[in-house]
Amino acid sequence: MQEFDARLKKLALEAQQHPPKSRNRQKVLSQLVTEIQSARNLVRPFRGTFRHHYREIYEEAKHRLFCHICEKIEQYDPKREVMQWVNFLLRKRFFVEACREKFPQYRVKAKTQEETKWVNLDALEEGQLSLMMPQETPSLSEEILQCLEEDPEGLFKQTYTIKPEASFYAIAQRRLNGYRWNEISAEFDLPVSTLSSFYLRAQTKFASKFQEYLSS
Repeated sequence: MQEFDARLKKLALEAQQHPPKSRNRQKVLSQLVTEIQSARNLVRPFRGTFRHHYREIYEEAKHRLFCHICEKIEQYDPKREVMQWVNFLLRKRFFVEACREKFPQYRVKAKTQEETKWVNLDALEEGQLSLMMPQETPSLSEEILQCLEEDPEGLFKQTYTIKPEASFYAIAQRRLNGYRWNEISAEFDLPVSTLSSFYLRAQTKFASKFQEYLSS
């Protein structure tokens, strides 16, 4: 994964060095988009909510995303991993835009622990669906992800389950990028119960650090 992230970052930075619309930039951007399309951790936002239209919406959202990358590669900040930037845009912006354009009156069936509710597409934009479907969306905000990235003391990577690679940092990243618990479980070969309980304990442990970061 680290090798893949490094390759994407190299392509993104190289594309930024070439003049807009130049042949060299277009060539590098084409390579970058191809790599992103093949990425295993390319997020699929709100899976299970648009049963008959999800594929159409998702493909339109990806198209918008890739056009944006090619037109606005200067907006990529090398302090972040490329897939973090890409997944944030796909989930928070382009998936919502695709929904609104194709199905402006569509209503989403969102299941909570207590009941099933119908919400309109405003819920996607306002984040209400995140509250209704915690299993589909990460619990950490984009600001907290930035806090995870900066982490000068390395506490988030040093805090881990029985496996160093399954650290709070690694798990939080995957949750923010839309991974399900069973996918994270398969990757680290650890039970879902072990990972999820560790994740909740770590969030409580670091709550004061997150609050300090967000208030600074």
